[in-house]
Amino acid sequence: VEDLFKQYALAPPTLRPTLSFAPTPSPAIIERYSFDDGTASASGSNNGVYFGTTAHPKAEYTVGPDGGYALLMHGDDWVDFPAALTANILGSTPRTICLWAQLDTIKDAALFEYGDHDTAETYGLWYTSDTVIRLQFYNADVNLDMSDVIDKGWHHYCLAYDGSKYFLYFDAKLRSTGAVALDTDNDGRGIFIGRGTGDGKMAKGTIDEVVIYKSAIALDVVE
Repeated sequence: VEDLFKQYALAPPTLRPTLSFAPTPSPAIIERYSFDDGTASASGSNNGVYFGTTAHPKAEYTVGPDGGYALLMHGDDWVDFPAALTANILGSTPRTICLWAQLDTIKDAALFEYGDHDTAETYGLWYTSDTVIRLQFYNADVNLDMSDVIDKGWHHYCLAYDGSKYFLYFDAKLRSTGAVALDTDNDGRGIFIGRGTGDGKMAKGTIDEVVIYKSAIALDVVE
């Protein structure tokens, strides 16, 4: 671990809030990606595929705040998970997507997104500025001011939907909730981690512990 910190010139990580996950089957986890084996593989068959550039042709990993591996993003690469991963969390069905993120560049950084970009039938989280995060919904996007809490340290995000209301949990606290009608579509590309469904919105930083649920989790699950 010390060698990895030296290799990537990393500062010691900020301790993150403690999470405890409720036992299955409640809530039901579709898939969980820890990246601790240095890949985007899953326990099932929904393995992620890394898409890079000439500058970054291979996925790179660094040390997450829990001491395990975390996915290093450079602002020009991302991970694409198969469409089967979101097959049961489309339309108006309940769902939750959680992840840890440490962003070196906040503005235009997408944490995750999936759905049909052309029809705006998407579901995701991305920063439109250094202080505003957008909850990407079907023609009902919500822009939240995060200036009092966001910085370039590690933070935990969960975006949940119960069929009629959304819940954004930030660092194990309810940050925002409200009524919204979703109709998330599947354009066959699956879910993107570290980028949006359209052009741009690429994350530069580190992402860890991606968890996808087929239900809307409650606050006590992430406390």
